[in-house]
Amino acid sequence: MTPEQLLNIANNRSLIVVVADGMHEPPLDVLGGRTPWQAADCECMDAMMHDSISLVPDGLEPNTDVALLTLLGYDAGECANCRAPFEALGLGIEVDKDDMVLRCNLVSMHNGMITSHCGEGLTGEQAMVVVDLLNGRFGCDNLHFYNGNGFRALLKVKGMTDLPSSVPPHNILNQPYQSHMIDNATLARINVEAIALLSTLGFPANGIWLWGAGRAGSFAPFAYNGASISGTQLVRGISRAVGMDVIDVDGADGTFTTNLRGKCDAAISAIGNHQFVLVHVEACDEASHSLDVKGKIDMIKRIDTELVAPLREYASGHDVALVITSDHGTSSIIGKHLAGKVPCYVQI
Repeated sequence: MTPEQLLNIANNRSLIVVVADGMHEPPLDVLGGRTPWQAADCECMDAMMHDSISLVPDGLEPNTDVALLTLLGYDAGECANCRAPFEALGLGIEVDKDDMVLRCNLVSMHNGMITSHCGEGLTGEQAMVVVDLLNGRFGCDNLHFYNGNGFRALLKVKGMTDLPSSVPPHNILNQPYQSHMIDNATLARINVEAIALLSTLGFPANGIWLWGAGRAGSFAPFAYNGASISGTQLVRGISRAVGMDVIDVDGADGTFTTNLRGKCDAAISAIGNHQFVLVHVEACDEASHSLDVKGKIDMIKRIDTELVAPLREYASGHDVALVITSDHGTSSIIGKHLAGKVPCYVQI
């Protein structure tokens, strides 16, 4: 199946698309040659028509923003460096065309290495304290930190013309971070000083990592009357950027305990007055980045029973098409995104 074929389903009937972020990966030796999906024994998805799809065009990185823009019918190659501004939009932050926005992970560090890209164990209250401290130390008219969703903070900078490059923190776990620092002297200094500032707090996140710099883009409205359900600011921001309705669900927070039943109920309600509903689930990707194979399997099981099962039942009785897929693969062995096709489960 091509992205165009998937999207064209909405020409003839209402369509719900569930994107389980990072769910796919190849067979693993630790699972006896099975994939995490196979180990999860997904009865509902297994009963659907099996296909495959590539949502990452050749030459582009296998990331969620690229995949979702492709799924929604946009040229992801023209939207390079928009991820951080998308997340800002998801938080309701105003971003001018000359502003630069960077992702700012609140990370765990030990002996000069990033040991957790997500400050594992960091509470929302602690994240707010960290961001307040960062603004107290570095904030000014041209530079401001914003609290996001848990470990996902943002930094907005005015007056910086060149976009600096850096690497995602989940790609350099347990490696000396100094050799991967962002290639802008001012931002690198802030990053290093922030690590020193936060090291005395005793929080799970005792440092920051600046990466993913970008500027806001401009998008034509989405081709269908669409709605989006997600606990991640990136997906919410992309949805807002293309004019989709963004639906809030209590407890939908992108974590392992996310409210899947609430997302299901919201999708069923939304499809009553929308042609296209996107449901995004983040936790499989987070488990993979944390090298948590068991957590990934458990989350896939939850998706199958708590989300896919009731959506299949509803769709079969209401002339609604249902598609379950991933945006990209993510390895739970090395913690990195994977290029290539991903499975696609279809009920029409």
